[in-house]
Amino acid sequence: MKRFVYLLLMLTASTVFCGDAKVVFHDEFEQGSTASPPPGWAMCGVDQYKTPSNYTRDTINAHGGQACFRIHHPAKSVGYIVSSPDRAINPKPAMVYAVSFWARAEKPGKATFRWTAYRSIKPFVDAPSPGTFTFDAGGGWKEFSFTVREGLDLFADQSPFLMLTFIAATESGE
Repeated sequence: MKRFVYLLLMLTASTVFCGDAKVVFHDEFEQGSTASPPPGWAMCGVDQYKTPSNYTRDTINAHGGQACFRIHHPAKSVGYIVSSPDRAINPKPAMVYAVSFWARAEKPGKATFRWTAYRSIKPFVDAPSPGTFTFDAGGGWKEFSFTVREGLDLFADQSPFLMLTFIAATESGE
């Protein structure tokens, strides 16, 4: 069994030529919702792994505020979580997109953050995705950041919808 917790997710966008950053996605999980997964997030993967109790708001292990997002990854699970389609980011030409978040795991191991891109979200039509990043989610809280650039890592006209994807364990046996 593997448990993964993350908090205070922020995505900023800035132009390549100007450093002014604008927040385009933010989630701190402080809303008092009891929904599983928390509002703004959707379960993905094979239906048998879409278990709402694996994606919960946690008020016991928070990093700095009152809550965090707890992702439980049972052994051999291939389920994962993505930002909701209604919160998809629409990349613009010449922009830089940086995501940062705090993460920790009760059991150390590799986890994955992925920028998932679609040509359409109604219906879902895959597009070239700009990046998959593996990170070490060990015992203590750590901050992670990943950046993509429109025109280099992705092209807005080919990948007009970006969603944030988290996979709690990189090995299916974890």
